Amino acid sequence: MDIVKKVSKTIIFHKMIGSKDKIGVAVSGGADSITMLVCLNELKDIWNSSLFVLHLNHQIRGREADEDENFVSKVASILNIPFICERYDVKTFAEEKHLNLEAAARIVRYRFFEEVKKKNNLNKVALGHTKNDQVENFLMRVLRGSSLKGLTSILPVRDFYIRPLIYISRDEILNFLKQRNIGYREDKTNYDLHFLRNRIRHVLMPELRKYNKNLVDTVSRMCLCLQTDEKLLEKLTKKTFQEVCFFKDGKWFIKRDDLIKESESLQMRVISETVKRLMQSDYSLSFENIMRIHKLLHEKKTVHLRKILRAYVKGEFLVVEKSED
Repeated sequence: MDIVKKVSKTIIFHKMIGSKDKIGVAVSGGADSITMLVCLNELKDIWNSSLFVLHLNHQIRGREADEDENFVSKVASILNIPFICERYDVKTFAEEKHLNLEAAARIVRYRFFEEVKKKNNLNKVALGHTKNDQVENFLMRVLRGSSLKGLTSILPVRDFYIRPLIYISRDEILNFLKQRNIGYREDKTNYDLHFLRNRIRHVLMPELRKYNKNLVDTVSRMCLCLQTDEKLLEKLTKKTFQEVCFFKDGKWFIKRDDLIKESESLQMRVISETVKRLMQSDYSLSFENIMRIHKLLHEKKTVHLRKILRAYVKGEFLVVEKSED
């Protein structure tokens, strides 16, 4: 099936785009993002949507980064799509925040998308993650011992972010560009084996393909199954949370006896949800720390975690609050 048709089916299935949506298309200049831009440009009339090309120059690769910016600007001009670009010194940011370059770049990139979305009243921001990216992300999280939610890998839709290429493989993309004689930029850092993702892509995955030549399709399909299961568990968690938890005086109270009646999986998920509500973010504790709080359903003591919160038993309740230390 033609890539454009596959992208169209993905958009429809996941309801990624609505009528007259203003969509920011994140374009680095690489094969994936150029393919996404071409597809969305050919499909935009179906939803009467308008596109904006978003490009962030990380200033990490000097002249090459500037050439990427110029290339994307020219592509946007040829397609008659507004070009929005920002330059940011990611290296300095990484040093100031004591982050590695990959983590720093991700923070800066998503901050850029959010600011542009707000300033230009965009409805969606399209990211060029592919089926291969999903598998690489899954393997990375396996190596780090992720939870089920983490193993769902990259979601097709998250908040206002959409990923139209999530079911398209890298081989399909390269063939598409070759057939249409469409140029793109190569980022040499994608071959730097100092980065874990690149070692997974260029070392681990070729080795795993010796055991399963359809590795990408197989793992991608598994991620889809996990995403479906995770949606159900999230729904059950929210329902249980509403039934056994309440907020008072800056603290979350959990009805111990009611929560104990639920499965251990739901118990731990409700505790994790309580922490997120308390911190008012997606802040998550490690499995070990969730287990420490979980034990309080059966023990009477106080647990201090990372000097930012504490949990203790008070009568029939398990209380979770921010630490005063």
